[in-house]
Amino acid sequence: MSKETIAASTTWSPLLSQKDPDLLAYGCTRQSITALENGYEIPWKMIADWVGPDDHLVGLEIPEGLRPYASGLVERIRRLTGSEVILFGEPCFGACDVSLPRCEELGAIKIIHMGNACMRPIVSDNVLFVDLRWRCCVDKPVRQAAALLHERRICSVGLLASSQFAHHIERAAEILVDAGIRVVQAHGDDRLAYRGQVLGCNCGGIEEIARQVEGCVCLTFGSFHTRGLARIFTKPIMHVDLIDEKVEFLPDAESHRREFIRERMELVTKCLDFTRFGIIVARKPGQKRLSVALDIAARIRQAGKEAMLLAMDNVFPMYLQHDLEAYVSTACPRIALDNADSYSRPLLTPPEITMVLNRDLGDYHVDRLNYAENDWGVQ
Repeated sequence: MSKETIAASTTWSPLLSQKDPDLLAYGCTRQSITALENGYEIPWKMIADWVGPDDHLVGLEIPEGLRPYASGLVERIRRLTGSEVILFGEPCFGACDVSLPRCEELGAIKIIHMGNACMRPIVSDNVLFVDLRWRCCVDKPVRQAAALLHERRICSVGLLASSQFAHHIERAAEILVDAGIRVVQAHGDDRLAYRGQVLGCNCGGIEEIARQVEGCVCLTFGSFHTRGLARIFTKPIMHVDLIDEKVEFLPDAESHRREFIRERMELVTKCLDFTRFGIIVARKPGQKRLSVALDIAARIRQAGKEAMLLAMDNVFPMYLQHDLEAYVSTACPRIALDNADSYSRPLLTPPEITMVLNRDLGDYHVDRLNYAENDWGVQ
């Protein structure tokens, strides 16, 4: 996996970046949990109330960034609920990646998915999304952002945030408006738990308001979300890091976007005369676009080429070694877009295979997951 993909699963665990020895003390459960609670609001009562007396075995799913706290989390939940807790040790890449079917195979009816806000269409009485909210005051960094926006004479912005900071959007908007900056709030689609929320696969509806604003302010940590945003939004992007309190315009955003499109167009051009394609269907409920994959397979065959469908949980380079010339991923767009150099064969997105089949090298469109295309596996 690339550094950007790894960042996707660690973005909301910023405590690890602060070099606190307590945070790295894997064997010291109490210190680790205390440190985690100092940074995040953890709704322990909600967890205790949700697990019933007949739930003898409960699943727990955490992203990579919470692994240093895993034993402490398991023990705390076990003591709170009186239930045995089984932790899923495989990578978890977001709210799209819920392991309820595997949990049920082990005899656990319920699973606690910690670290991500609920992806709305994944609604089940047996899945509890535990959204961890970062404790901080946004006033100082957002006022710094307002000052920098004024320096650039930017008077209107879209306002976005990743899930652990989304509860600060309202206060951030108030500060910006008081500073004389007009804030236009994007709605986004039904995948999002919060208005203005940004995901790695979905940029919070910024495209809806792009013509109404002169820039964008994004409350997040690390570069994973802002780099994804820069691929579709061509105006200045202000990165407000609420953990390290760093406020800056995303450097070289336009050149990054041009280079990204150039590299993807080279990949599309390389595939124009290929005849054997594999179409990847994700088994993860929030990434499963089976109808899209079936449509692509049909169009490839109509063009006189070969198409093979592949179902995959994790799209890792070592698994893509079939007798094919290229692959098309209908799973998370960031898999193909961030990791191109990791694959021995081209890995395209649905819009890119359309360019190949139409032999149309015109406007480039970035793939994104949206509610309408998803074949939801957990209801």
